[in-house]
Amino acid sequence: EISECLVGSEMCIRDSPWAAFSAPASTAAGLKEGDVIHIRIPAIGGPAHEFRIETIRERRNAKGGDAEPFEEIRARPLKPIPGLQPGMSALFERRSS
Repeated sequence: EISECLVGSEMCIRDSPWAAFSAPASTAAGLKEGDVIHIRIPAIGGPAHEFRIETIRERRNAKGGDAEPFEEIRARPLKPIPGLQPGMSALFERRSS
């Protein structure tokens, strides 16, 4: 299962990149802070990179109703990623254990 996300840069500091994305609670089930996840950056190519989850926050539909809550997830790469730029699209790859 793959969820789309964006790569950003905290306070525009390029040496401290992060990826942030939202996922339905059912997709994010089982993820926790400290977990290592795999994120692929199409503009760079190659295999997915390992990121460590820093924060997970549950969000609910502001309009109420029966919509499924979702999780806002923020993660940082474990190693520097050459060519990574703020605003690049990235794909979170949910892998089965």
